[in-house]
Amino acid sequence: RSSYYYRAKDNAVNDALRHRIKEIAASRICFGYRRITVLLRREGWKVNSKRVYRLYKEEETCISSASAEKCSLGIKSEMIDGFRYRSL
Repeated sequence: RSSYYYRAKDNAVNDALRHRIKEIAASRICFGYRRITVLLRREGWKVNSKRVYRLYKEEETCISSASAEKCSLGIKSEMIDGFRYRSL
């Protein structure tokens, strides 16, 4: 029952982390939450991927599928006559 009455507190650390995630996502559009987690750890943040994913999702910084195609390595596969061909 203690979880029923528990109220999570939005502390200043989460606000600072949320701001940093926004900055990274804006500068590096192709990065998802996992790569952002690696960058944050290199900067010295004590975070795990679940926490970064939650904040990343709350801020709606996820990129659309159209933007994701721009971030690909330039390899596109096409269906021609029922076969998949890869072109550069």
